[in-house]
Amino acid sequence: MKRPVTSIVLCVLAVALVFAQGTTKDEDEIRKLIAKVNEAWTTTDGAGIMAEIMADNNFFTIIHNEQDESKSMLFDKTAFQKAFANLLANNMPKKHVHTIKSMTFYGPVCYEIGILEDINRVGIRTVRETFNTFHKYPEGWKLQMTIPLKEMTGAINAGS
Repeated sequence: MKRPVTSIVLCVLAVALVFAQGTTKDEDEIRKLIAKVNEAWTTTDGAGIMAEIMADNNFFTIIHNEQDESKSMLFDKTAFQKAFANLLANNMPKKHVHTIKSMTFYGPVCYEIGILEDINRVGIRTVRETFNTFHKYPEGWKLQMTIPLKEMTGAINAGS
């Protein structure tokens, strides 16, 4: 009778140990990068902060213009930094919160879906989802790509 009880106790302890460990070091690093993104959105040097966390090679983002899709654009790191600095200079949000919805790791790649909430200077709230890809380089994790989830999902569903 001792064996089943011992097995159950060991299973409970193993599960408790897994939960006690919390997040992995890689998850913690991604969370730190996202905290810097939150800071960047409400700081005059936000473009500089973003430059620190963005990959130097092959970074890109897509900015969709919902009023006129012909004005949607693809930005590399340099173009994004300029556009982001301009945005902060002219229309910095009062509040920006990036909440992690999910993170999935495949070796040196992390796919993250985030919920972004912004409140502008006059109090208008916008919420959108984003799909981010982080890559682990020898010097650490960097943001490789960020695109709006709504448009990406629409494109995937259109091809189905």
